[in-house]
Amino acid sequence: MKNLNFLILIVSLLFLQGCRTEFESEQTTHNEYTPSRKIVSLKEAGPFKEYIDARKSGSAKNTLSKTGYDLLSVLSDSSKIAIIIKDSVISYSTVIRHPDRSSDVLVYSIDSQQRSIAFRAEYTPADRTKNYKIDNFTGTVMYETLDGEYMGTFRLKNSITVPGSGNPNSYAGKSEDCTYELNLIEVRCSEDLHNPNQAGGCTADTKPYYILEMWKKCSNFSVAQFPNMGAYEGSGANGGGSNGEVPVDVPMEDCFNIVLENNNFPPLSPEQYTYIQNHPHTGSVLLGSMGVMFSDNQRRFTLWLIDYLRQNNTWGLTDFEGSLKIVDFSQFGQGFLMGSSDPALWGQFEDWFLTDPLDGSLQNELLEDWAEPDRVRPTTRFKNHAKLNGIYNKIKTASSFDKILKNFTPEGSVAHLIFDIGPTKKPNSDAETSEPVNYWIKIVFNQNKDWASKPKVIIAGTFMHELIHAEILRQLLAVANTNGNIDYVTLLEYAKNHKHIELFNAYVKAKTNDADFQHQYMAEKYVTTIVNFLKQVYGTQYTDVEYKTVAWMSSLKGTRAWNLLPQSEKDLYINTFNTNYWIWEL
Repeated sequence: MKNLNFLILIVSLLFLQGCRTEFESEQTTHNEYTPSRKIVSLKEAGPFKEYIDARKSGSAKNTLSKTGYDLLSVLSDSSKIAIIIKDSVISYSTVIRHPDRSSDVLVYSIDSQQRSIAFRAEYTPADRTKNYKIDNFTGTVMYETLDGEYMGTFRLKNSITVPGSGNPNSYAGKSEDCTYELNLIEVRCSEDLHNPNQAGGCTADTKPYYILEMWKKCSNFSVAQFPNMGAYEGSGANGGGSNGEVPVDVPMEDCFNIVLENNNFPPLSPEQYTYIQNHPHTGSVLLGSMGVMFSDNQRRFTLWLIDYLRQNNTWGLTDFEGSLKIVDFSQFGQGFLMGSSDPALWGQFEDWFLTDPLDGSLQNELLEDWAEPDRVRPTTRFKNHAKLNGIYNKIKTASSFDKILKNFTPEGSVAHLIFDIGPTKKPNSDAETSEPVNYWIKIVFNQNKDWASKPKVIIAGTFMHELIHAEILRQLLAVANTNGNIDYVTLLEYAKNHKHIELFNAYVKAKTNDADFQHQYMAEKYVTTIVNFLKQVYGTQYTDVEYKTVAWMSSLKGTRAWNLLPQSEKDLYINTFNTNYWIWEL
C-alpha cells in the first residue's frame, strides 16, 4: 500500500500544494482526483477569516446585501467553514440560509501564487416547498464576485446541470473587457456507500460538494488572465462528472514524513512535526515547492525554513501569514538547489542566503536581483547593509549602468558575479575581487571598514573599480576555463600567442615584471569608464575634476599610467581628494 500511496502522491503533488491519497477507480472523469476537505469554525479558517474581517470593516461590505441586511453580519467566529483543497487552490466556503428558503454560499479561493478570488453562489429554488436546499437542488444558481461583478447562472435539476444552461460565452464582466468561463461539477459520495437518497448520511470526510472551475479571460492584456477554481460544500445525487471516489485525507505532517521516507530520508523532528501539524497551509506551500522527488540539499532547505518559522514564532504570524513570509524564497531556493546533493553547493547556499536571512521588502529586492540575468547578485549579508545596499540600488537602476557594463567586452556584462560583505585578505582594502570558483566571481566588501564615514561617491567608485577587476577575470576565464576556474598554464600559453591583444600582452608582462598587472591595465584602459559611470550616477552633483579624482585615487595612484600624468594634474587630484573628501555626501 505504501508504494501505491506514494505513486498517487507523486501525481497529486504535481498539481496540489497539499497531500492526500485516494481509492482507485476505473472510471474516467473530468477530475481524476477529488479534493481533500475538512470542516472548521470561522475563527480557525485563517485566510478566510482575515478576508471576512477586512470586508466587515471596509466600505465594500455594502455590496454584499440581501433583502436589506448585510450578508456578512450573520457570520460569527463559530460559523462552520468547509475547506477544500484541489489543484493548488484552497477554497473556503460557508452557507447562509435565508427565510425565503433561498441560500447564499460565500467562497474564497486562493492559489499557490497567492492569487485569490471571492464569489457568492445565490441559490434560488424553483419550488420553495421542495428541493430548496443545496442538497439535491432544483432551481437556478447565480454566481457573482463579492465585488458585485456578474459571472453567470446555471440551472440545476436535482443537482444536475441542465444542458445548455452553462454557456460560458454569455458571461461578460461588468468591468474591463473580460468574460468568465464556468464549469460546475458535483462531487458525490462513493456510490458503493451511498445512493442519492442516502446523501444525508455521508460523513464529514465524504459529504458531497460542488466544484466551480472558472477562468477569467480578458482581451486587454494589461488585465491579469486569472485561472482559478472554487469548491464549496453541497450534497445531492448524480451528474456533474463525478466518479464517486472517496478522498482519504493524510494530515500534512504525516504527508511530509511519507515523502521523506520514500526518498530515503529520516522523518521530521518532533518539533518540526508539531509545527507543520499546527501550520498545515505553510506545510502545503513548503511541500509544494519541494515536490516529491528531491535532492538532499532541497530537503535541507525545506527543514531550515520550518525551523526558521518555528524558532521565530514571536512574530505571532498566523498560518497564512507564515506561508506568505516564505513562499517566494522557498520557490527560489528549491530552484537554486534543484537536483543537487553536493555538500559544497549547500555550503555555498547556506553562506550566501541563510546566515543572515531577510524578510519583507529586502527579501523581495534580493529575489528581484537574482531574477535579472544581467544584474550582480547580492548575498543576504550584503542586502542587510543599509548603506552599501542603498548605493547598489542606485547604481543598478541608473539608466546606463547595464550599457556601461556591457561595453567592457563584446560578449556582454560580467556573468556569475556576486556581492558580499566579509573579511578581506588585505585588511586595509575597501573591497577585493576573488578569482572565479565554479564560474562565480565574488566581490567582497571589507566588513571592518567604517562605511558610515566614507563618502557615497567613493563607494560607488569602488563598485565600478571591483566590477572592472571582475571583468578582467572573466576575460581570462573565457580563454582558460577548467570547470569554472582559471587554468594558468593554459592562460599563459594563450597569452604568449596573442600578444597583439592588449589584455594578454599585459598579462605576459605581469608574469615577468609587475605584481599588480590588473591595476596597471585598469589605469591604462578604464579610467574614462569609471569617470563616465560616476557622472551618470551622480550627474552634476560633483565636478569633472572630482570624478577623475575618485577614479585615480581608488588604488590606481602609483601605476605607470598615473606616473605618466603631468605633475600638475597629479597634484590637482591629490589636493582635491585631501580637501573635498570631507565635504562629499556621506
